[in-house]
Amino acid sequence: MTTLRPLRWTDFLTAYRLASDPDERANARDHTMPTLRGHFRWMRKWVGGRLCKAWTIRVDGKAAGIVRVERRAYPLNEQEMSVVLFPKYRGKRLAQWGIKEVAGTMHAMTMWVTTAYIKKGNRASMGAFRRAGFRFTGRVVNGLSQFVYDGGE
Repeated sequence: MTTLRPLRWTDFLTAYRLASDPDERANARDHTMPTLRGHFRWMRKWVGGRLCKAWTIRVDGKAAGIVRVERRAYPLNEQEMSVVLFPKYRGKRLAQWGIKEVAGTMHAMTMWVTTAYIKKGNRASMGAFRRAGFRFTGRVVNGLSQFVYDGGE
């Protein structure tokens, strides 16, 4: 069974392992490998934060990945979504499922536009976001393609 639950402090090492994955680093804006101290600061922001929300994707009770949404001050009314999965869960449409679940909830709860910024070569993420109801806007920001959620319509 696949479920979502809010990120907790008990997920610290799981989130650290995901953030340290070489494929994740290659597709991240910051390619620097995280330190435990830096990751602790990151977790403080994401666990119980007002502008940052994160959920763990769980398969049969085991962590498979994390979906994150962060509200941005600029542009106004934008919340950026990202997803990362452990290698053994990639290619199984779990990213698409997690994205769709979270985007649908956030779309129903807020008036904020949900976006994703994806590196040009990250075809897996582009496909997952498209299948989850996002569309490419035609904008490229700092080398990242912008996708926007349109409510799955």
